[in-house]
Amino acid sequence: MASGSDTAENSVKIVSLVGKEGNKQEALQIFRFQKEELILEKDNLQLLKHDEIKDCKVCIISVNGSFRTGKSFLLSIFAHCLRQKCQSVQQEWMNTGDILTREFLWKKTEQRVTDGILIFPEVFVTKTKDGEKIAIILMDTQGTADHKTCDTVCTKIFALSALISSVQIYNVQKKLNLDDLKILQLFTGYGAMFSDNDNLRKKPFQDLLILIRDWVNFEEYDFGFDDGNKLLESKFEEHEQCNLSEIQQTIRDNFEKVRCFLMPYPGKKVEEMKFEGHFKDIEEEFRVHVKTFVDNLLSPENLVAKKINHEFVTVKNLLTFINGYWNHINGAKDFSIKTIYMANAEISLQQRMERMVEQYKANLGSCEIQEEATVEKSKILASFKLTREMKLGTDELQKSFKKRLSKLLDEVYNNFLTLLNNFDELKTEYTDFVKQCRKLRGARKPLPTIFKKFVKLTKNLNCAQELRDIFGQRLKKACEEIYENNKDEIKEKELEDVSKIIGGGCAGVLGLFGGIGGLLEGGFLLCCGVGLSGVAVGAAIGVAAYGTGLLVIHKTKATTKIFEKIKMYFKPKKE
Repeated sequence: MASGSDTAENSVKIVSLVGKEGNKQEALQIFRFQKEELILEKDNLQLLKHDEIKDCKVCIISVNGSFRTGKSFLLSIFAHCLRQKCQSVQQEWMNTGDILTREFLWKKTEQRVTDGILIFPEVFVTKTKDGEKIAIILMDTQGTADHKTCDTVCTKIFALSALISSVQIYNVQKKLNLDDLKILQLFTGYGAMFSDNDNLRKKPFQDLLILIRDWVNFEEYDFGFDDGNKLLESKFEEHEQCNLSEIQQTIRDNFEKVRCFLMPYPGKKVEEMKFEGHFKDIEEEFRVHVKTFVDNLLSPENLVAKKINHEFVTVKNLLTFINGYWNHINGAKDFSIKTIYMANAEISLQQRMERMVEQYKANLGSCEIQEEATVEKSKILASFKLTREMKLGTDELQKSFKKRLSKLLDEVYNNFLTLLNNFDELKTEYTDFVKQCRKLRGARKPLPTIFKKFVKLTKNLNCAQELRDIFGQRLKKACEEIYENNKDEIKEKELEDVSKIIGGGCAGVLGLFGGIGGLLEGGFLLCCGVGLSGVAVGAAIGVAAYGTGLLVIHKTKATTKIFEKIKMYFKPKKE
């Protein structure tokens, strides 16, 4: 069960899978290796499906480098900072009385502690400088060069970390030797694969931060970012002069931003077996500079939202990419830079295609005729063509995806036509009914049946519910307009019918008087002795007329009440 915690004052909110905030949970392993086979622990990705974060942009901070160099310890400090900010904005997040937790397990040992790739069991939700929500994920990786793990596994771990993270911290010890970064040669030529034009080329990765731990030459280059960046530039210049610039060129070609930070030694107590994570046991100089380092990366203006192929991704998108990378890397016979490139290309094209289908569905909501839907489809297909700045996969791969996109758009288009036809038929059905209707009250009677019929006709269509809802609302609006446009005509018909009823009542009254007259006439003839034939004729006429008059009067009484109501209905309302 997922949970979240925050207060009105907090700048950070915690989202976790198990229990309440503050529980000591273990890091979630998302990738592990069984020999050289990559295993994805899908259950541990459930955290990333939480409703609170799935649609947020995401910043993923990962740490790579040799084993036993304090990667998990560093990430625990990041987690401590974010947790403290969750409790209070004003509170200082690093105090001597604080203790580090061990969700990312760290301890003094010569053995490897971290296996595969893990994420912190809590996601931290905060806001960027623009006030936009962003989810922060901390990611730990298995160390390289442990003499037990083969180069292929180390390479896959580094590749996955670089592909998933938005900030890649590469951890080195005591000094900067560019040979320590030789694993980055994995990406030699990777940036060039994304564009045929060197002048327009964009870089496939975002931030690379080289962190030199236990820096000793602080008299020449002081701790922090400023001197760290100077040191990095000097190393790059040395390599250029010695024609050893392949690593340097790979870094420049692939990362948008490259920085270096020089970090002091945390102190002897941290090296002791009995160290339990108390900040009071950490040297003050380290505390000062690690705080500067963490604050810099987590400040709202410096949070790096993850992009893939220069498009921002949400947490939900990230899950798709993680699954895709896993499938491609596992499925490749020979793992290489091309494996990574094709994995990225196929997943990106798939997501681009899905977005365009959704865009087409949304655009159809404003289309009222078939021709408009056809034009929208042409626009979507035309927009699938990639810019010169970004190339994904081979030409054949792009053509294949464009063909699939066209087929999906055709399916949506056909569903749109079905909706449009159902809409037109039901609209015509109601129009015909209203045209024949002679009572205003009965004009709305068939509407519930018409709306139910629309739902029944469209429920099995393979199209977005939103599009069906749009047409449903459009049908209701159209029926309301038909009713309003015909209302006056129906009222006139209703008045006409009422007039006939009143006319019939008047005829009945006249018949009554005729009957009485007939009886009088018969009596007069009888008194005058004209004869039995006059009596018979007069009596018959009188009785028949009298009976007819009574019948009409009876009906007239029943209709009088209705007529009175109708007169009130047509009577102008007082303002």
